Amino acid sequence: MEEYKSKTLEKADSNTGLMLFDIRRHFPDTKIIIIDGTVEDSVKYGLDTYGLDVTSAMIEGKKRLDALDGLHIKFEDINERLQDMWEYVYDTPYDKTRSDELVKLDIQMRDVHSMDIDSMNALITSEMNEVTP
Repeated sequence: MEEYKSKTLEKADSNTGLMLFDIRRHFPDTKIIIIDGTVEDSVKYGLDTYGLDVTSAMIEGKKRLDALDGLHIKFEDINERLQDMWEYVYDTPYDKTRSDELVKLDIQMRDVHSMDIDSMNALITSEMNEVTP
């Protein structure tokens, strides 16, 4: 977890995998925005991308995400809720012009295989060791 914290400078991240951890233990004062998608879409993505049936994992993941305290936004409403997200996180005025430009850029992770797998493995292993006696 320390490597992860140093990489993000304890500021922000967009990471579905964080739901696997006790996020409040590691980041007790962090404001969390949860982008809610459907289990069905996630299962289809897992099958299409990895050829795996991830149904049970996605059902469990959805339960964890639903239980997180934070601002919940439906995936399909992201662009319409940018101001709500900004105001939830920041104490500075919302900049609609900048927001409109970001929407045009359509910033997304295009290649899910581009993440640092070794670091992700180390993060998961260290977390499992912390919670297992």
